Amino acid sequence: MEEKIVNIEVKNIKDFPKHPFNVKKDINYFELEESIIENGVLIPAIVRKTKTGEYEMVSGHRRKNICIENNIEKIPCIVKDLTDEEAIIFMVDTNLQREKILPSEKARAYKMKYDLLRYKDKLSPVGTNEKDSRTQIYRYIRLNYLIPELMQLVDDTVLKDKRSALTMGIRPAIIEDLQRANIKQPLEIINKDQ
Repeated sequence: MEEKIVNIEVKNIKDFPKHPFNVKKDINYFELEESIIENGVLIPAIVRKTKTGEYEMVSGHRRKNICIENNIEKIPCIVKDLTDEEAIIFMVDTNLQREKILPSEKARAYKMKYDLLRYKDKLSPVGTNEKDSRTQIYRYIRLNYLIPELMQLVDDTVLKDKRSALTMGIRPAIIEDLQRANIKQPLEIINKDQ
């Protein structure tokens, strides 16, 4: 099937389910918004048609959000014929190319991809096409087991040594102590494995 760019009404594009990346209104967001207002959407979003015939965003959530906020009714899109599995891989891989990604976003994205590929008889489900090493990827995946408050500390770089946070296997009592301490300054956690 030949891919072509089509203009689709943003109201007809639903977000990717369990999209692991946040749409953050940071400097990059506002620069993109300024560009879209001045020049339109220069890089088409990637969508797919679902079984119900709706469009689902695979790559381009920030562009879509900017269009909605600025009353831009249509967005240029490339419609790809992707299975659920292919859509997850495509969504994760395109978003991991961004410059700034929170550890929690990488954790959720790598876990989605890992969960999908580990049952596909692949010896190396993640790590072959990524910037991060296989060891780093598995450490990110372990972040998913942290409670949200501790994950936030990792994102906020209060827990500076992500490797320690990922590998130390914090016991629930320690987590509660950390929460009660209402941590305001960077922590350095000593990992017995270091």
